Amino acid sequence: QQQPRTQAWLDHGLLFNEQVVSLVDFLAETDTLHEQIDCLWEDGAKYVCDTGRGGHLCLFLPYLIRDYGYVEWMTQPWYEENSLTGGNKQYRCPLGRRIVDLCDEPKFSRSLRFFLAGRQHLDEKDLLYELVPEFMPPTFDSIGSAKAYAEAIMTGDDEGEPSQRDEPSNKFLWFVKAVNQNGGRAVRVTTSLPTSLASDEQLQLHVPRPLLYDGRFKCHVKTYQHIFRSASDSNWHVHMHDLFYLSTASRPWSADDLSDEAQITT
Repeated sequence: QQQPRTQAWLDHGLLFNEQVVSLVDFLAETDTLHEQIDCLWEDGAKYVCDTGRGGHLCLFLPYLIRDYGYVEWMTQPWYEENSLTGGNKQYRCPLGRRIVDLCDEPKFSRSLRFFLAGRQHLDEKDLLYELVPEFMPPTFDSIGSAKAYAEAIMTGDDEGEPSQRDEPSNKFLWFVKAVNQNGGRAVRVTTSLPTSLASDEQLQLHVPRPLLYDGRFKCHVKTYQHIFRSASDSNWHVHMHDLFYLSTASRPWSADDLSDEAQITT
C-alpha cells in the first residue's frame, strides 16, 4: 500500500534537489552581469582587502585597521592560472568582486594602486640591475659570472671595496634570490656558489658592511614614493610619503650566522 504513495512523492513532491552551496559559489553563479561591482558604502567605512597578490599591503594592513579606521573585506577565488608544467596558481579578489577603497589587486582598488604599469622594472631584481647597477650589490644571472667576479676580488683586479679583497673566499656571503619575489621570500643564504640556478634565480653578493639597526640588527627602510615627469617643464618630480616602515632581522647579524633570522629583514 505504501509503494504507490512513495512513487507519487518521488514524481511530484521532490521537484528539485536541495543543495547547500557556499556564499562564494552563489555570488559567482548569480552575478553574471559584472566582472566587478563598484559600490558606494552607505556606512561611510573605508574597506581594505588583501588578496595575497604580494607587495607590502600585508605589512601595512594591521596599522590601517588599527590607526586609520579601515575595515578588512573578505576574499573569494577569482580565477586560476593553469601552467603546462603544473603548479596552477589561484588568484583571489574581494568577496562579491566588489571594488574596495584599497586592494593589492589593482582591478578592485578604487583610488590607490599598489601595482603600477611598468613597476616590474623596480620589483624584479634583474630588471632593476639593468637600470642602476651602481646602486645595487653585485648581481649575476649565471654562476660563471659570479665566480669570475669573486676571483677578481681575491686577486685585486676588481674595483670593489678593499675590505672585500681582505676576506677569504669561504667568507663570502651569497644570496640566491628569485628575481620576482620580495619581502624575504625565496631567498637562500650560502657561503659557497651553488651548482645550479633556476631560470628565475640570480646570485647577489652580500655587501661587506651591512647597515645595522642599534648596531646589531640588519635593517632596511620601506617607503612609498610617487615619481613622475611633468608635462609642463619636462622635469622629474619625487613625492615621498612621510610614513616609513622599518624592517629588521630578528637576530643580531654575524657573517658566520646563515640563518634567515640573522640575514633576512622583513
